[in-house]
Amino acid sequence: MAVTKIWKVKDRLDTTIDYAVNGEKTEERLYVSGINFMPDASYQEMINVKKQFFKTTGIQCFHAVQSFVAGEVTPKEAHEIGIKLAQGLWGDKFQVVVTTHLNTDNLHNHFVINSVSFVDGKRFCNTKKDYATMRKISDKLCGEYGLNILKQDKQEEKYNKYEASSLYKELMKDSIDYAISNAKDYDEFIKILQDLGYIITDRNNTLSIRREPYKRNTRIERQFGNNYSKEKIFKRILETQIIFPYLPNPMLLITRTCENYNKQKKDIIKRKALLPTLYTNMRNYLVSIQKVL
Repeated sequence: MAVTKIWKVKDRLDTTIDYAVNGEKTEERLYVSGINFMPDASYQEMINVKKQFFKTTGIQCFHAVQSFVAGEVTPKEAHEIGIKLAQGLWGDKFQVVVTTHLNTDNLHNHFVINSVSFVDGKRFCNTKKDYATMRKISDKLCGEYGLNILKQDKQEEKYNKYEASSLYKELMKDSIDYAISNAKDYDEFIKILQDLGYIITDRNNTLSIRREPYKRNTRIERQFGNNYSKEKIFKRILETQIIFPYLPNPMLLITRTCENYNKQKKDIIKRKALLPTLYTNMRNYLVSIQKVL
């Protein structure tokens, strides 16, 4: 059995993609695939499509999840099902990153769908009908792989119960761990969670978060244990930075290095070009001194 969920992401496409393809969760990106593009260039490819159709603002992508019951599938099977689901739902018009996270008991697929179609530039529209189709195709694929499927009359109740008690909290914990391991300080930890779509309440030394459409805050220390108190989060961020010190974007460093090199090269060429003029001026000056003497 697999449970599905999808929500919109209004900003920070790069953070959503990075969270989905995170090597610690996908066995060093072994279970990362791209539909209609190469996954290694997923962010830039999606941005290029947005620019092509002049739709760089608004909703940036949709983030979907397909979570399996513990022990029902292997990582390979889960990823195969995820790829087939993405191809069947969005593969004819949209770019999709498909990843399989192995860091929890419930193996689950993540899908990052570009909000703009590479075919006609139309925006992705997720309606209740689209979500019903997603669940229907997911169940069909589960049946093909010999997984359990809920009867239709019990399906809605079971989905809602599972989402509220397991999938939502599982993804929340996953997101918190990701934010801790990628933040250089507490402020950036909060910013990463906000980029992933969470609403943060930090009051009286208590940290609570939630994500739409859920209205009730979750106190993360109460939900996930003492290791998620504010004090422990500060400590874990510090420990992470000792092992993996924060570095600026490497591509930015390369760009700046190239810019400096090019500037120095131009300066050298310019100086070389001035040498004949300097030599002539010096010779004329010496001649004029000789005349005076």
